[in-house]
Amino acid sequence: MTIRKVLCVDDTAAELVLIKKIVLSANLDFISATNGMDAIQCAKSEMPDLIFLDIIMLGIDGFAVLRELQKYQARKDIPVVFVSSKSQKADQA
Repeated sequence: MTIRKVLCVDDTAAELVLIKKIVLSANLDFISATNGMDAIQCAKSEMPDLIFLDIIMLGIDGFAVLRELQKYQARKDIPVVFVSSKSQKADQA
């Protein structure tokens, strides 16, 4: 699978800036969303090759976004990497 377009979803601007730098340094196209609903719409319209998805967001969280995307045959196989700035021992799996 060739990755050309990456959707990055985070409700924290600083986190999006950091991820954007990484994605652009790899010469990939960067698309962003700042909430779960926008993430679902972007994934449907843009068909990214990879999604970096924040777990904790207001409204629709990352897990709900993933469940929604898996309902659509054309989007259910898009690789998703969950990202989180949570660092407490209890937050780690």
